[in-house]
Amino acid sequence: MAATVSGQDVEYIHKQTRNPFLVARAAWRLVKDLGATREATILEDAFSRSPWLRKYAGWERVVQRLMPGDFDQRKLSELPRLPKLDLDELLDTCEPGNLGHVLATHMKSCGLNPNIFRPAAVNTPEDYAVVHITETHDIWHVVTGFGNDEPGEIGVVAFYCSHTGAPIFILLLAVALLNTALFSHARTAERFDAIVEGWNAGKRARALFGIDWTTQWHRPIEEIRAELCLPRQVQAGVGILAQAA
Repeated sequence: MAATVSGQDVEYIHKQTRNPFLVARAAWRLVKDLGATREATILEDAFSRSPWLRKYAGWERVVQRLMPGDFDQRKLSELPRLPKLDLDELLDTCEPGNLGHVLATHMKSCGLNPNIFRPAAVNTPEDYAVVHITETHDIWHVVTGFGNDEPGEIGVVAFYCSHTGAPIFILLLAVALLNTALFSHARTAERFDAIVEGWNAGKRARALFGIDWTTQWHRPIEEIRAELCLPRQVQAGVGILAQAA
């Protein structure tokens, strides 16, 4: 998940993920408060870097489902990677309504840092699955239309569940449901609606995995959504439609 985490916090997050007890503490804090963005980032980093958590996360299922054919025939070093993003440059060079402009506008308005995670080495297909999904998470938010408010985050995780088949996203949904059961009964309907919407959108969509998004910055976002069979508008939370108009 993208988070309002400053550059000064990046080293802190990496240190936290080396300690399993601190990772467990972050998980509990996230169960208590789904808006705990630093804890969410710690968990995401842990499931990307820790060997024992990566085994549970099921990244090999992403490889089996989303990296067939031409992926098997290409060197890992040749697969698309997302470079460090300069939001101001995207705003200056992309027309309003194009993906790059919508992404930059959205992230700036939400105070999101697109460069939280350090570039990671890719030595196996599973490494690539982790890195590619982590690097492109903010873009998936924008093209699917799910915002970074609470219903939007739940919706995009449900999208990941049906689209990738990786258990890590089931775990994230479990965190949201546990929070609902223990602390947020009044939001049950809203959250289940977001799950259903995200799940169905992920089943219908064409593969988002493996796209070289740097070649898409100057394309209208509505054109991209139509091409990928994504909804023009989502019902969960605030969505990301107005900035694409």
